[in-house]
Order: sequence, then C-alpha cells, then structure tokens
Amino acid sequence: MKCPKCQNEIEYFSGETVFCNCCGFNFQEKNDCGCLQVEFDKNTCLMKNAPSALRIKLTPLKEELHNVTLMISYKDSDGHKNFQQIPVEHSLVPDKAVPITWDYIPREITGQVTLDFYVGCYLTHEVNFYRFSTTLPVFDPSGSRDDFRKVIMNFNASDVADFNFYGDVKKELDSLAGKTPNDLIAELHAKPACFVKQDLRRISHDPNITKLIEDSGIYPEITDKLLLKWKDFKIFLLAAKDIKVGRAAELCDLVVRKKGVPVDVKPNRTVSRVHGIVHYLGDHVAFEDKSSYGSWINNQRVEKKMTFPAAGKIEFGDIHWKMNLQYCNGASLHPMCGFCPRKKIKSLTFTRCDGDKELYFFIWQGCDLGKVIPELAGWKVYHRDNTFIISDPNDKIDFLRPGVTLDRKGQKIEVNFFSQL
Repeated sequence: MKCPKCQNEIEYFSGETVFCNCCGFNFQEKNDCGCLQVEFDKNTCLMKNAPSALRIKLTPLKEELHNVTLMISYKDSDGHKNFQQIPVEHSLVPDKAVPITWDYIPREITGQVTLDFYVGCYLTHEVNFYRFSTTLPVFDPSGSRDDFRKVIMNFNASDVADFNFYGDVKKELDSLAGKTPNDLIAELHAKPACFVKQDLRRISHDPNITKLIEDSGIYPEITDKLLLKWKDFKIFLLAAKDIKVGRAAELCDLVVRKKGVPVDVKPNRTVSRVHGIVHYLGDHVAFEDKSSYGSWINNQRVEKKMTFPAAGKIEFGDIHWKMNLQYCNGASLHPMCGFCPRKKIKSLTFTRCDGDKELYFFIWQGCDLGKVIPELAGWKVYHRDNTFIISDPNDKIDFLRPGVTLDRKGQKIEVNFFSQL
C-alpha cells in the first residue's frame, strides 16, 4: 500500500506496523475533527535565513469551540526539534475564517523542509489535539539558477496543490534563462494563494512533552497516582477524571480514614465502602454521594450530586476535610500551559481537619503547591500525557518518577509510588 502522507510504497500489517518508515506517518491517528477546518496556503516558498510568511485559515464549525491553540514544530540544522506557539488572537465565530500569518525563518537549510503543526481545540467539556504536516522548498537567494533548478526538480510534491504549483514552475524552468534567482523567487511569490484544506489527524500527546522527553532523554512514568514526601508531609497526587473515595481500599482510589488508622483497618463505620465519587467536568467539579451515612459540603447535605464551591468543608460521615479549588486564569506563560484548557479548574485539594499532615491533590491541569504549603511557593505540579511533571521556582521541569528525590535550593521532595499504608 502507499503511505497517505509521502505516497511511498510500504508494507503495512494492521496491529504491527504503526509508523511509515519513510516519513513517520502514524497509521493509528484518526482524522475525526468535526469542530475546526484548517487551510494552508500551499503556494509558499521559503527563503534561507529570511522570514517567509506562512498563511493559515482556521474556520470554527461548532458553537462550543471556545479557543484554538496552534503550534509549529520544525528541525533546525543540527536535527533538533523546535516548538513554537503561533498566536491565535481573533475571536471565534462559527463558519467565519480566521486568517493567521506567521513568519518562519529556515536556518542553514536548503532543499526542502517538513513542518508539523499541532492544533488544540477547546470545547465546553473537553480538549482535543490534532496534527497536520506540510513539506515546502527552501531556496538560497544567494544561490545560482542551477541551485534554484535543483531545488525545484528535487522537490517531492505531496498533493494536488503542490503538483499544480511546482509542476507549473518546472514547466517554465527552460524559459527562465537569463533571469537571476531573485527574479525567479519573485515570480514564485507572485503566484496566487492556494488555500488547501488540511487533513487533521487526532493525537493524544502534547508536543511540549515530546520536546521534554527529547531534551532529557528520560521516558516518563505513565501513571495517574503518585505520592510525594516533603519533610513530614505526605502529598497524594491523583489525576483521574472520576475518583472514588471511601473506606474500601480495593474499591476506591482514595481511602477516607481517621488519623493514624492503617489502610487495611476499617477506618470508620460512618464511612461507606464507596462513599462517593469526585467528578471533574472542566468548568466545575461535582461530588456524587454513594454512601449510606451521608455527605455534607459546607454543612449542606449532598442529595445525590452537588457542585463543589471554591472553598469550604466536606464531611464524609464524621471525618471532616477542608477543600479548595484552583482555577486557571489563562495568563500563565509557563511551557506546560501551552496545551491545556484555559479558564478551567486546575485542581482540587483536600486537607485534613484533624491536624494530620496528609494532603490530597486531585490534579487535572496543574497545581500550585505554594497555595497549600507556603514554603513550596513557586513549585507546580502538572499532569500531561498520563504522567506527572513538576517545575521549581526557576521553571526547571522534571518528570516525577518513583524512587527519585528532587533537591532544589534546600527543598527535597521525595517521589514514591502511591500508597496509603
């Protein structure tokens, strides 16, 4: 069969081969974006060491599409992959195209370059990520006509728009004798725009994580539960969207118990085996009561399900915890914030009212540890691509891996597997 991206003949066996060995196309990615149409101007030629305009049109297709993020990925002359966010500052209106123009400067590259674009679509209750790629020729303005001809003749057009544009240029090459490369480039720039709808492939990974893996050479721990130890504090991290709490360790994600009671001992008769479920719903968090004894939030009994307030007290039987929500205001420029839902709830924290130094952090985007433990001001924990990531006050980023101790300016944070024993 032919690869749908590079058109090279490859052998493909479902369930065995995932990537094209020529261009890296991922056969498991799905083209299922129904909320946004993306068009790219294929009549684009790039100049070595000079800014060239990349032109993109974004057309929202659904009312519930609130925000779009756009990121470009490219390799530099050393083969390192770079990521840059392209600002999308226009308001989104269904069926109204948003024009995006961004200057890209190829460094020490001639011939052709493949650019990968990552698109984040922010809907009311979910965020989906997509990718599309394009290959463009790169010319050296100081080169000769032969250099120009070589780039054109060696360029492998990947779709009909490319063939129409560069095929037309190839036909004209023999009649361009006597013109300078700058004349030829000017003729290319004079070609009319040709916006072509892009094939958006859904992805599950965040390109920021890809870059972090490449920079560190460390593969992250895939988990949604971890335990951090700092001084005599235990900080339990959980990241699932639906988290069961109760007294039965074999049924619940988080065991609700009295101070000093081991997890294998029934912690309290007023706490049910599965007492309730914390549901993350993007712009709010709800608690669903499943108990025989009742649950209360700010002294109000939960009747089946109740939305958490910004702060207050929650009671599971006669066990009382304080709760606080952290919100994202969309103002952060931290690298981990490039691909996350803006103006949504970041995390929910439970702290015990009995003085025990156990903290429970439900992290769906990120959590500022300093808002709960003032001595850890500037420390943040994120959950991306099923792994926890921590950044220190200087924005140094590390994967949280069990068995590792982070030591930054006297602050030592020990990372462990999740355990309430």
